[in-house]
Amino acid sequence: VASRYTYNTNGEPNGGKDLYYNSVSLNNNAGSLDSMSLDAKTGNLNISGWHAADASLGKDYHYIIIFDGSKQIELGRYLVNSSTRQDVANAVSGIYNAGQSGFSLKLKFDSALAGDQIQVISRYSDNKDGEGNYIDYWFAPQSFIANNAYLDNYSIQGRLLTISGWHAADQSVGKKYHYVIIFDATKKQEITRRLVPTFSRSDVEQVRPDIYGSGNSGFSVNIPLTSAMTNGDQIQIISRYSDSQNGEGNYVDYWFAPKTFTANKAFLDNFAVKGQQVQIAGWHATDQSVGKPYHYVILFDATTGREVKRQLVSTVARPDVAKVNGDVYNAGQSGFNLTMTVDPSLSGHNLQVISRYSDSKSGEGHYIDYWFEPVNVTIK
Repeated sequence: VASRYTYNTNGEPNGGKDLYYNSVSLNNNAGSLDSMSLDAKTGNLNISGWHAADASLGKDYHYIIIFDGSKQIELGRYLVNSSTRQDVANAVSGIYNAGQSGFSLKLKFDSALAGDQIQVISRYSDNKDGEGNYIDYWFAPQSFIANNAYLDNYSIQGRLLTISGWHAADQSVGKKYHYVIIFDATKKQEITRRLVPTFSRSDVEQVRPDIYGSGNSGFSVNIPLTSAMTNGDQIQIISRYSDSQNGEGNYVDYWFAPKTFTANKAFLDNFAVKGQQVQIAGWHATDQSVGKPYHYVILFDATTGREVKRQLVSTVARPDVAKVNGDVYNAGQSGFNLTMTVDPSLSGHNLQVISRYSDSKSGEGHYIDYWFEPVNVTIK
């Protein structure tokens, strides 16, 4: 811009001087995203912000374009009405249309928006389809990859493995099959999987309203215990959302921390010698008794290091044990009560009771033992 005094009516120089002011750029292009977030309650992606550009003059069509920065493809474009933004006009008053630069858009969140770098483009165009002459503002990309979960319960209850918790993941959109997978982390192999229904978790939605599906992220399943789950290996729970009925296809997983089920608890309520008979009573509950139906009580001579005798026993209900150790397999059916006849030559020896669960009728094969403290006996 120049200021000129002249004698000529046509404005050409004549007898005066020109004053040139500092140049002003008319290609300002600014914008800001106020929000680009998921609403778990509605399943919508909410986008709002502003875009002011000098070059928007004469470009009456305002588009919001959703662009996949990972795949470099446009996912969709939406014609929006620009809204009043007095705050923007106050801050950048020197940019054309600053006061009418606002925009907002609600999109239904879908699988195309999950996982990749998603970029919002604000465009002013002179063409109704958004092409022709236009000015763009590219906002920073954002990825929707939130994947959060928690196990409320992962324990043995009676003869079942009880699993409950929640799993919310942006990439679960479009994946309607929810599986809980039991995985042997030691052997690196799957043991079993169960298709489970999801249920409402308003508590999760309240804390994580920005994760897709958080309000319906709950799960609970009881799986019959097998020896593969209680053999001492690290057993891991995987929560999976899949687009395939068998749990394969495209999926998103959450791997919970592994756990080992090796509880082995017991107590002798009674060990009494009466003449040549030994009365033995107590209980023995152990996770590793799964698949071992033969319960033996073995009398062992700790003095000579020899087995004296063994007896196959029937288990006895012990609700008192189940009440205290309900998270140990077979706790409710862990009792034993028997009498053994012994030779008087064992008098003065230290006798030890062993409780054994075995998969063999002889008491050998695969087994799990509990060795009670030895007792010095007097046999008359």
